[in-house]
Amino acid sequence: MPSKSRNRFEQAVNVVSTRIKLILLQIPESQTDTIQEIRMRVNKPLIIVNERGSHFLTDRGKLSKIYSESCIVTLGQEIADTLNRACNYSVHSFQQNINNGFLTIDGGHRIGLAGTAVSLPDGSFNVKDVSFLNIRIARQVFGISQPITDLLTEKGIKSIIVAGPPSSGKTTFLRDFAYRISSGFTGDIYKTVVIDERGELSAPHFGTPQNDLGLNSDILINYRKSDAVEISLRSLSPEYIIFDEICSEKDLEAIKSGINSGVKFVVSIHCGNEKELKNKRLLNELLKTEAFLFTVLLSDKPVPGTVKKIYKTEIKDNEIIWNDIDYDMLGSFGNCNTLAYEKENNPSSENSDIA
Repeated sequence: MPSKSRNRFEQAVNVVSTRIKLILLQIPESQTDTIQEIRMRVNKPLIIVNERGSHFLTDRGKLSKIYSESCIVTLGQEIADTLNRACNYSVHSFQQNINNGFLTIDGGHRIGLAGTAVSLPDGSFNVKDVSFLNIRIARQVFGISQPITDLLTEKGIKSIIVAGPPSSGKTTFLRDFAYRISSGFTGDIYKTVVIDERGELSAPHFGTPQNDLGLNSDILINYRKSDAVEISLRSLSPEYIIFDEICSEKDLEAIKSGINSGVKFVVSIHCGNEKELKNKRLLNELLKTEAFLFTVLLSDKPVPGTVKKIYKTEIKDNEIIWNDIDYDMLGSFGNCNTLAYEKENNPSSENSDIA
């Protein structure tokens, strides 16, 4: 009987053009469990990405680090066929999603797109001639934030910043954090608002979130963060507000507004390393509010979700003091709570084997 990870893989590749789909299904289950991305480019080799990096796919469903004549090359028509299937054969209905650079398909799997931008008179643009697709296999990882949530809620709720490079597990962390604090795993069932500006946290499909963000979470999908924070404060009375990727002054001002109303935040920010982290202007502005005591720095190695550093910060004479926390005592991310454990302890996870 196929594993849940195998079922998730087969669900994701179901939209792929027939020739390539049949080859993808030849990949052994022992290898599909760790596949993260399927990258398709017009007239270029198909690339499979797993925890060990990028691989070519042969016509016999084998993964190879060496390119040869047996490796699969994606044709232009196969890109078009895959896009059509992902859009339920109504591409024009998904034009805005295509312009935004991604589609979410059934199961919460995300397809990144790239093509040719065509400018419109109003200053916006449409994307046509899509030539690149990146299918990201969605898997919800329960328990990955457990050591940190326990630390943060030990003496009352606190705000936290999660930092790291791309593919380090920031979004996965935030997703699990929302699930845990809003479902009572930390002792209280916190009122939680998840602001999902691009649909990456909840993975909505026709308006229905495909990911389990907990028993007491309100999810605002496709709202601008600044608007969503205002709406949340006005009508949802959250204890926690969670969102991904602080990247603008408006995001910063929205957080400050929430802090002044007594709300705690859990947010993420991109950074490549410790030096970059400490030099991030937006991050420094957040820390100087003295609302964010903890900053978790993730690494993309050896696997996403690996904690590199945990800092507890304080402000002295308007300077940020970075104090290291010994996170070894917290245990390793993701090895404390399996899906079976979550199902045993929280009924909301009964149907939640997705990301």
